[in-house]
Amino acid sequence: MFVRRNSFFGFVGFLVPTLVLFVVYPILVRHLGMATLGLYLLATSMSGALAFLDAGFSAATLKFVAEDLALGMKQRVAETLVASTLFYGGVGALGGFALWILAPWMVSIFKVDPALRATAIVVFRLAAVQFAVFFTMTVFISLFKGMQRFHLSTMSLSLLSVLTYGGAVIAVMFTDSGVVGVTAASLAANVIVLTFSAAVGVFICADQGIPLRTARPTVATYKRMLGFGFFMTVNGIAGLLLLQIQKYLIGITLGPAAVGIYQTASVPPSKVHAAVNAATEVLFPMTSASKDPVRLRSLYLRMVGATVAFSTLAFLPMVLFGPRLISLWLGQSNSPELQALFVIFAIAYFFQALNPPAFHLLNGLGKPWINTISYFVTALLNVAFIGIALLTRPTLPRVAWAFAAAVFFGGVLYQATVEFLVWRRLRLPQSSPQPVMSL
Repeated sequence: MFVRRNSFFGFVGFLVPTLVLFVVYPILVRHLGMATLGLYLLATSMSGALAFLDAGFSAATLKFVAEDLALGMKQRVAETLVASTLFYGGVGALGGFALWILAPWMVSIFKVDPALRATAIVVFRLAAVQFAVFFTMTVFISLFKGMQRFHLSTMSLSLLSVLTYGGAVIAVMFTDSGVVGVTAASLAANVIVLTFSAAVGVFICADQGIPLRTARPTVATYKRMLGFGFFMTVNGIAGLLLLQIQKYLIGITLGPAAVGIYQTASVPPSKVHAAVNAATEVLFPMTSASKDPVRLRSLYLRMVGATVAFSTLAFLPMVLFGPRLISLWLGQSNSPELQALFVIFAIAYFFQALNPPAFHLLNGLGKPWINTISYFVTALLNVAFIGIALLTRPTLPRVAWAFAAAVFFGGVLYQATVEFLVWRRLRLPQSSPQPVMSL
């Protein structure tokens, strides 16, 4: 029941933002146009380009909060949270400042139309401040998940989505602020949710007897978090090369309008992948606290089976009826190129959606290096395939097929690694469970 409840809230945490996005996205496309929408997407996605600054502290916070609470070590929980807050606050401010300074340069390399460049600089600088705010918010999302209070992380992320896109609709429909207003609304939403999450986080820590006021982060705390987080940092860089690099390369070679088309086509398929990731993330804290490998294997197999079934039901209609679905969603704002991209992304994200159960399992086992190596291999394949596509004949469908090929080959290698090199080396007793798991 506990697993189902957390999986349910994880799924709701995906569902609410997704529904809001699907309602608002056509409005943004109509009022902004693909070129201006692409500019907004490039600016607000710059936080993805700085994912390596995370140093794995988000995953480390989640893991060690779950572990230490299970052991009743509340002082260590407090030290982890204080260390994480100081880290994210400081690094977020430095990263945001760097993005602010580099805004004119980024506008130049992304081939922004000269008439939009002054506006674009403002948009990139607002997004720089947003990066610093969201970076700090990550601490409290990790705290909620580590405490296995997924309803609180769901509430925070859902509120962020509603405020962000609700503000965006107000900006484009009832004011004359355009893309600057949309970005400002996104920044305001992040500030509000950071304040809310921090207040709730402090309250539940006090309720649990976690001594935040007296906790001081030690060198040992940072070493512990960095030791786990190192591989997650490399994983973040791999995520940049796999999921973000396309936007930047397309922006440099084809301009913001192409980014808008490419990103719009990927929204529905990527959200199905996000649904699977959200629903299976409960494996991370549960694996961290688990002492029963037999039960863990059973839970994992059920998660995998449900993932395959859900992904098939979700993606098959996209492949078969893609053009009709995209037309229903965007109306007259769609195009033949966008429809073709939609089907390609549905195929790509089907294979991508099969990986989250194994990903969260390995993080919970304290073996993120397996994820890192596999993820990095897929990312390198992606960069290589996309590089070939852009150098030979730069078109959006060729870039999308390059991504799909990388995800397929990387996914096959990843699943084989997990099944044959992880589970077969995990001690699974035949009768009574043993208290130790080892790889």
